[in-house]
Amino acid sequence: MKSKFIALFLISSLILVTICVSGAQDTRSNPKITILLSNDDGYNAPAGISENMKGVKITKLSLNPKKDMYHLEKDLSLTKIYRSNEFKLIIDNDPKTDANAFSKGYITITPLSINQADSIKNSFSFLTK
Repeated sequence: MKSKFIALFLISSLILVTICVSGAQDTRSNPKITILLSNDDGYNAPAGISENMKGVKITKLSLNPKKDMYHLEKDLSLTKIYRSNEFKLIIDNDPKTDANAFSKGYITITPLSINQADSIKNSFSFLTK
């Protein structure tokens, strides 16, 4: 039986994911894969490590963004919390999405791209006409 070890380390705004998969008892000889993530990546990891965990997949996002909008809430201690609820889940069986891979036992990593330059450029496109 193969043993699996997956560790997530939070280092400032970077996340280091180390995956070791091997049948050997000596963890020093296990093959490792190390992935460095930044805050431009989304990831889903189940709570705890399971024997049923299959590994890590790079996936596309399975949410359909409607618009960037946050609303202000306050919790019981009157702390301000900004939440976004302007997303809806796409119902599909696409095996390349994070929701699909996560439901099948994978840790998912989704590279996210937030290109603010394009939105600024598009906002002022009327000036070039």
